[in-house]
Order: sequence, then C-alpha cells, then structure tokens
Amino acid sequence: MVYKIKTGDKISITESKEKRGWLRKKAAVTAGEESVTYISQVEDVPSNTEIVALVPVNQGILTRLPESVPYIMAFYTLKGMVEHKCRIESYYKDKGSYLMKVRLLDKGKPIQHRQFFRFECMLPIKYNIIREGNLSSDDEKAFSGIIRDLSGGGLCFQANEDMKVGQKIRFSIELDTKLLIAIGTVLRKTEPKDGDYRNEYNVVYSGITGADQERIVRHIFAEQRHNLNVSK
Repeated sequence: MVYKIKTGDKISITESKEKRGWLRKKAAVTAGEESVTYISQVEDVPSNTEIVALVPVNQGILTRLPESVPYIMAFYTLKGMVEHKCRIESYYKDKGSYLMKVRLLDKGKPIQHRQFFRFECMLPIKYNIIREGNLSSDDEKAFSGIIRDLSGGGLCFQANEDMKVGQKIRFSIELDTKLLIAIGTVLRKTEPKDGDYRNEYNVVYSGITGADQERIVRHIFAEQRHNLNVSK
C-alpha cells in the first residue's frame, strides 16, 4: 500500500533514539525522562523526500526544535498512518505562517492505531456496558464520566462504575456539536491521581468507522491549533 503524503495531512513528532542521545551529550535531558510529542501539519510537498510543515506545537505553544538531528514523524494520510525518520533542515516565515523544511530519511512504514497522538482534554462521555452476546445496549443503564485524553485509537476516561479489563462498552461523545457513537474495549483499569471519580479506564476502539476515527483526529488537531491561537 502506498501512503501518499499531501498538503493538510496532520503530523505528530517525537524524538528518535539518536536525537535523545545527542541531547544527553548536550546535557539537555536526563536518562529516563519522557519524550515529548509535538503536532504539526503538512503545508507543501516539493518532492518525494521533502515536505514543508508548520512549526510544531506543544501544549498550545509554537516550539522550534533543534535542526539537523533525527526525529520520528507520523503522518496521518488518507490510507492510514505512516512513520518516517526525518530531519528538520531550516525554518522560515511565509505569509504570516512559521514553517520548517523537513527531509524524509527513509521510505516510511505503516503504524498501528495505538500509536496515535493523545490529546489531553476534559470531555463528557456517556456509555452503556455491553453484556456478553448482546451488542444492543439500548435497554441497559447509561453511565457518565469525563474523558481525560483522546486519540484516534482510543481514549482514557474517569467514572465511578466498576468494570473489568476486557469489558466492552458503547459510548457517545459530542465533537463539534455532533454526536459520535462507537464501541470500545477496556484495556486497563487504575485509580485516578486526581478528579472526582473512583476509576480510570484506558479504552481502545473496537467498533468505529473510519470516518468517525478521522473526525476524532481532525478534532484533536483543530483544538491544538485553537489553543495556540488563544495563547498568542
């Protein structure tokens, strides 16, 4: 399958192992420190090995990353997600936008939904517990909670009801004034570090359309860009 990168595709950027080693030599990070994920967007594709992208955002702030060291960039294309090892070559400003030239250093490889960029949020969620052998939960009791982070591959939410790992739920969330309904499976249950709820659940989507998954990704990147504009 060919993953063609085009203008408008979203990007998540993380530090490669080589880049982490370079920063440690510069005493910029310490061993065990978590890698940061940044988001960006493709603005132009001059060639098969070069793209122009917006200067990345982290927590709503424009961030100029060091040049000439390798990064891992995940591109959200129409065919799915593809990951490239890349190098930022230069920065410049054009028509009010802060841009960077990026060199693709490999042919790229497809990656799975679990590697989607996760967006911290406070978003209401309503859900029903799906009983074994019964995918229709319309007659089941509805519960509510708060989503703490959201991605194209899953979500993390807090609630008071007790569920076991492996439990399937039908959930609904409102994105941009429209309701999104999908099915998810509980991967992990923990006790929240903060908040008003007793339980925290990590859920992977196990029944969602490609269109709804794309809606979630678009919402995440739109919110990040909105936060950036507000902080200016």
